[in-house]
Formats: sequence, C-alpha cells, structure tokens
Amino acid sequence: MNTSRTAPSHRVVVVGGGLAGLAAGALLADAGAAVTVLEQRPVLGGRALVVQQKGFTLNYGLHYIVGGHASPHYRILKQLGKLDAAPLTPVKPRLLHRMRGGGLFHVPSTPLDLLTTKLLTPRGKLGLARAAVVILSADPETLWRVPVGEWLDGFAREPSLRTFFLDLVGPLSFEADPEALSAAHFVLAVRPLLMPKGPIALYPAGGWIRMFEAFKAHIEEHGGSVQTKAGVERLEIARGRVEGVWSDGVLYPAESIVLAVPPNDLAGLLKETPVDGLGPERLNAIRPTMGVAVDLGVIGLHNEQIGTIELPELNGTLGVHNLFEPSLAPQDGHVFQFLRFMTPDQMADKAEVDRTEPMILDVLEGIWPGFTQKIAVRRILIRPMLTAASHRFDQPKPDLLPVDVRTVTGLYLAGDATASAGELSHSAGNSALTVAALIRARAGLPR
Repeated sequence: MNTSRTAPSHRVVVVGGGLAGLAAGALLADAGAAVTVLEQRPVLGGRALVVQQKGFTLNYGLHYIVGGHASPHYRILKQLGKLDAAPLTPVKPRLLHRMRGGGLFHVPSTPLDLLTTKLLTPRGKLGLARAAVVILSADPETLWRVPVGEWLDGFAREPSLRTFFLDLVGPLSFEADPEALSAAHFVLAVRPLLMPKGPIALYPAGGWIRMFEAFKAHIEEHGGSVQTKAGVERLEIARGRVEGVWSDGVLYPAESIVLAVPPNDLAGLLKETPVDGLGPERLNAIRPTMGVAVDLGVIGLHNEQIGTIELPELNGTLGVHNLFEPSLAPQDGHVFQFLRFMTPDQMADKAEVDRTEPMILDVLEGIWPGFTQKIAVRRILIRPMLTAASHRFDQPKPDLLPVDVRTVTGLYLAGDATASAGELSHSAGNSALTVAALIRARAGLPR
C-alpha cells in the first residue's frame, strides 16, 4: 500500500493483475488516480501469463491480436505512450494457414487470394461477394440470439462458402461448437477481416510479458503500486458505496474498486459482501470456453513458412510462436502451441482429453516427418477456462456482466466476462477502456 501520498487523489483499487486489471490500472494512473493493483498469484498476467522452460517461452494462449491498430491492446499502449516499451509487430499474412481434407492452404487475406484460394469452389467464390455485403450491412443488435450456423443458411448455403465462414469461428472465439456462436459476435469479429485497416493482426514483441511489465511500470511511474501474492478477502461497502478492500487483514481505502477477475472468483469474493445483481447463481451460470493446450519446444526443425494452422476438423488451432517473435525460442528452436476447443462433455471424458496430444502429433508428423524426435519441451494443460465467457447464441454479450455496477457506487467490473465488445482478449481490453473512461468522468480526472 502506498502511504507516501499526504493528499491522495481519487483512490482506485484494482483486484486482479491480468490484462484487464493492469490495463485499467495503467489508464487510471495515467489520468492521475492513485492506483493499487492486488493480484493473489505470485505472477502477473492472469490467463495470459507466460512461463519459460529450457530457453522456450510458453504462452497460455494464442497471443496474436486480430484487428491490428483497431485492437484495444494497440489503442491502450498508444494512449499510454508505451508502444516503444511493448511493441506490437504486424503479423505477416503469408504465415497463416488452414488445413482441410488433409490439404494445407494459405488463409486468404487479399481480394486476389480469395479469387485464387482452393478453400472455395467456383460457386463459393461467386457467392462470397454477396455474403460479404450481408455481413457488412447486418445489424448485430438483431442477431445476438441467432446461431451463426442458422444465419449463414440464409445467404451462404453453398457448402464450401458456409464451411469457409464457420472455419473462422474457432480461432476467433475459442468456441467448440462453431454453429452455435452468436451471429452478432460473428459479424463483429469478421467485419475487420473483410475490411482491414492496416495489419490484420499484431504479435507482442518479446511475448505478452512485456505488455504486462509496461502496464506495471506505468502504474508505478505515476505513484501507484502493483502487488502480487495479495489475495483479497472481501470488499468494504457502506451505505451503497465502496470504501475499500481487505487484503491480508489490511484495509486498502478506495473511492473506486475495479474487480478484474473471472466470474467464479468473483462469486467467492462477494460471498461476504453480497451485491445486488451479482449473486452466485448468476455468476456461476456463466459458461466459459474450455479446452486442452499442448505446448511443444522443438530443436532442429526447418520451418520459415508456417506460423499458424487453423485445424477446424480437429476443433483447434496451432501457432508457431517464434515465427512471430523469434525471442520465444532458442536458436534453431521452434515453439508450437495447439489449442483444442472442447465441450464440457468432452472435457469430462478422460479418454477424449488424452486423444489431444497424439491427434496433433499425427498432424505435425505428416507435415514434418521425424517431428516427434525433435521435441525438447512438452507441456499439456487442461484448461477449464480459455475465456471466461462463451459467446454462444444462448449466452451473448447482452447477458454478460455489466462494467458499471449501478447498485453500488464506485464498483466496476473488467474482463472478458463483461458485456464489452470483442472476442478473446479484446473484450478484456475494451472493458478496461470503458472502466477508465467512467471513473475519469465521475471523479473529474484529466482525460
């Protein structure tokens, strides 16, 4: 706790040191708030943290950022003046691939690519222009509770075209049942790919750890504090207004509190201090996306062409992270990550979970014979939460958590279970931008 301020400005306590919490804290510190971030784990990063093994940096997700300069990650770093401290490198489209029917194809990223791709039949290519017009002109507000599979049947029934669009769902949303994604979420995720402005995707130079360190440094440079191993027991709320949080028996006073933790943690945190509209029944009903991650560090493999492989027939996607950021692997090394998106029933079936590693190794052996003998690091993670909230048609954005908790003055939520725009980490970043704007306005902080 920072006690050096004799006349503190608006005091903000952020609970959670993942992307949403650190970004919100940095934006508010930049505006002049006195910010304290409390993270219960010994490391920062939340579900986007990184670890190192034998010279390989292993991510807990596919960390390239779709949307390029329009992404919240880029906008936040630019606003903070931290793009030099945490650069975001444009992803080269030639590195992006998709596997279908045993064939490996470039993912089309230009009009010429779309005309020449073998992922679409001639009839599919003829229907693509009309489909693009429908997607670009659709009103998402009418589509939140419509399954994307049902919606596509109305204008993209040609089999190769329908498959082409559904193949985008997994990598963009981590949804295990592509047909069930909300059509509104699909529209909002695909539009930037149809009309790109600048690079279609970015990758954090040095890995996401540099982004987290940049946010932490910005908070501390502005007099704030970021603490790890700092679990929060409960909130202090009186007369419908926040007064602080208790951590390790110490009260951290605050005029605003930002809870940047997933719903299951939020339910535990609010157990002793119930908040109307955020009861355990609602919080525990939010369904996450889930799956299995297989990380492989490989030595002695020659590969300069394949950075990602979308694997819709396996319900997964593969990233070769060092093709985007060389520092993530030692010299002559490659770091692979396969994410398999799974349903709750599949996750409960041990035999199905155990199929994940041999499944991806079969694919990799088919591309690079002898791949298995080159593995130096192997990690398998069962991930009951890839993202905190699935965006299925029966759990679309309007049903998710509010950023502004109107029943308690000064209480805000951030993270990817909020009703914030975007898929994957975009919703976390956008929630941080919204929270910071609300607190700045209400506290009279500089913009």
